[in-house]
Amino acid sequence: MSTFGPQTSRARRINAGLEASSGGAPDRAARTTAARLLIHDAAASWLTDTVVTGIGQAVTLAINRYRPGHGQPPTWAEALTGVDPALLTPITMVPPGWPLPPAAWRRDLRTRMMAQLKHARWVTYSTQPRSWE
Repeated sequence: MSTFGPQTSRARRINAGLEASSGGAPDRAARTTAARLLIHDAAASWLTDTVVTGIGQAVTLAINRYRPGHGQPPTWAEALTGVDPALLTPITMVPPGWPLPPAAWRRDLRTRMMAQLKHARWVTYSTQPRSWE
């Protein structure tokens, strides 16, 4: 059993397809497709309304505490330091059978988490780098 519960039938089919393709060496397109589907399933089971609310409250509090002392908003890494690590466990737990490097798992789940926080209006942000001028 994974961090996200029992493996779905779709995930089992994906893994079986990866193992069967190219004699154990799946091509890039198959790995990318499998990764996209696994990330989708993981994010859907992890980022429930309750989890997004818990993360959103902690991030908002961290941002509000950081700004007065620093005169600017925190980076995402700084904002996430105030979040209960148990809520962020899925980002660090790469599932068995993940076809890409672990950094891709962390990046993709973090990106989905950020999008959910923005969609739920817990945060607003821009993908543009800060201007120091």
